[in-house]
Amino acid sequence: PRLASLGNKLVMASIHQPSTEVYELFDHLLLLTRGRVAYMGAASSALGWFSTLGHAPTSTYVNPSDFLLRLVNADFSDAAKVERLADAWDAAALQKDATTEEALATLDKLAVTSTHARGSNTVGVVAFFRQVTSLMSRFFLQYTRDPASYLLRIGLFLFMSLFFGSSYYDMDKVQDDIGDRVFALAWIIAMFSYQQMLALPAYNLESQVVSREVSNGMYSMEAFSLAAALAQLPFVLILALAGGTPVYLIIGLRMNIVRYLLFTATLWAHIYVIESLAVLLGILFSNFLIGLGVLTSTLSMFFVFAGLFLQFENIPPMWIWMFYISPFRYTYENFLYIEFKGDRYDDYDDCLRQGGVCFGETGDEILKAYGGPDTHYESTNLGAWIGVLIAMSIGLRFAAHAAGKERLA
Repeated sequence: PRLASLGNKLVMASIHQPSTEVYELFDHLLLLTRGRVAYMGAASSALGWFSTLGHAPTSTYVNPSDFLLRLVNADFSDAAKVERLADAWDAAALQKDATTEEALATLDKLAVTSTHARGSNTVGVVAFFRQVTSLMSRFFLQYTRDPASYLLRIGLFLFMSLFFGSSYYDMDKVQDDIGDRVFALAWIIAMFSYQQMLALPAYNLESQVVSREVSNGMYSMEAFSLAAALAQLPFVLILALAGGTPVYLIIGLRMNIVRYLLFTATLWAHIYVIESLAVLLGILFSNFLIGLGVLTSTLSMFFVFAGLFLQFENIPPMWIWMFYISPFRYTYENFLYIEFKGDRYDDYDDCLRQGGVCFGETGDEILKAYGGPDTHYESTNLGAWIGVLIAMSIGLRFAAHAAGKERLA
């Protein structure tokens, strides 16, 4: 105490289940329940306050701290009773000079209006956005301090980008290298999608913590869902830059700033879809190994129906819906358009004379060759497909929010 006083320092200590002797050393007491105040005042008066509410200790020898913790903890008491204790303190706080009986007389009126007031007035809106901003600050700290959240993935994205770039290095603009370019684009999509599996265990653990905190009234599920969705956006952008930029430059994809930005925007939107899927599965499956299995299987099915391995015309009718919901399809088509649209491959005539595999002289011809009769890659709408990826992310976020609410029920 003397050192703290001399240094003008605040000392905080954590005491687990203090004994009666230790409790009697407290001057003031603050009891919180489900994010609300149940009592704040002199520690010696706490038992008397709750006695007036009809919750007196059954024995004179009871440990006050044990009694109070059980009384205001919804895990040990009826949740409605705990809420009523907090409501009683709210009523008393509004009438500081009133007797307990007078304070309790306003309780029924508060109970009728509190739900409406919290949900619809300006204070409720402000409180919601304060929760969102506080949670976003927490997420930023968590994501920058915990390597498992993003730092490890950023490193792996960068490494794999360098690996693929060096593997497909020095490709020429000739017919023989067109197939390699297409497969390089496909592997970029696949590899950075599968890397998102590293996020699922973290989201699985986070969902368990969130369930407890939301149940205790620390914040709403809506605030958590919005804050998490917003906080993850810049980190996913860093993943897209770390994964996309080196391989784009090393391979020598279209050296045009606009095309590079469109490439990065598409990859950003695609990775965010997979991130949102990982969040959803982390909530749905308490065993993260099962979640990993489901995520791997889902990504593999999406990859099969992206358009490279199986043309649209050859997809069995029972699986045609997978083509439309696969985020890989929209990313793959954008990448092809960005790479080949408006380009020329001048060795096309030589390729025909030599009897090789020839795709076309212009970018449109190449896109038609890969697209087939029913898929027109040469007419891809980049903005529309990025919009589809964004819509998928929003849908998955709403699904994750609904799953989180259901988990709390």
